[in-house]
Amino acid sequence: ALALPPADGVRELVALAVGAGPPDHVLRLYRSSHALVATVAALPPELEQLRARGIALRTADAGVPPELIARAKATSYASAFAATRSAVAEGADDALLVSRGSVLDAPTANVWARFGDELRTPPLGAGVLPGVTRSLILELAEVTEIELRLEELLAADEVFVTSSVREVMPVRAVDDQRFAPGPAAARLQADLRLRSTS
Repeated sequence: ALALPPADGVRELVALAVGAGPPDHVLRLYRSSHALVATVAALPPELEQLRARGIALRTADAGVPPELIARAKATSYASAFAATRSAVAEGADDALLVSRGSVLDAPTANVWARFGDELRTPPLGAGVLPGVTRSLILELAEVTEIELRLEELLAADEVFVTSSVREVMPVRAVDDQRFAPGPAAARLQADLRLRSTS
């Protein structure tokens, strides 16, 4: 992490952080009322292998997310990371957070399901955070933002998650329900990469 010059030094801070990082990296900016911090970390080396096989998700009860902090990315990740640890211990790659039967998110990713030609994702609100990659996918594809019940997700033709690190990541299983790799994730991943290089 790098200490912050005044807010007007953001471009210089980013340039310094990116210049010190590896060629393929994740840049994160954290802002408080007193500081701006930039961190750079190498992308996990196994991302393309994961993308080729898809990830397995294990459902986890998220409880009832409080409306007062809806859309806030500044909340504690403790319960989400605990859900991930539990999912990994059960042989999955990550958790799928569910509240009262409604699909929310994965702990650090947004969830998408394809039904025929229709792509759906849960709307922003309590328990569903506004991901950067989510907003790009909304620009790249026609998407229906609608409550997604777990039983509906399990009947989808294709499921994938999106995040800044994983980009578009196919899901091969949710609990015991298996999914074949689908065309939407592959197309959106290619579109996302094309957009990032243009």
